Amino acid sequence: MAVSYSFEKSFFILCGVDEYTTVDLKEKLEDAIADPQFPDDAMFILDVTASKSLSERSNPDVEDMAAFLSSRSDRYGNSCAIVAKRPLHYGLMRMGSAIAEFHGMRTAVFETLEEAKTWFEFE
Repeated sequence: MAVSYSFEKSFFILCGVDEYTTVDLKEKLEDAIADPQFPDDAMFILDVTASKSLSERSNPDVEDMAAFLSSRSDRYGNSCAIVAKRPLHYGLMRMGSAIAEFHGMRTAVFETLEEAKTWFEFE
């Protein structure tokens, strides 16, 4: 599966690499939340910089994923930083960010992981 997660201090990073489905993302998010190492004060970063699948997502796919992430956001401080470098991915994630904010989750999209981590310091 091309979706993985990791913990770095209080950061919870969910990565989509190469080809994967939205179901893969959802399942891996649920696995991470159930992991005993999941931080109590988790700061969530979704990293799609190495995604090949994101370019093929429809608007309804992006909307559904944003709503799903928002529905679990109480586990990660109702916030999510998204890392996307390619212009199409960045635009899709900005759309997803707006939808997530409509559902009550604070979001922002960045081009680097370091920018995403820094955002939490000022949030």
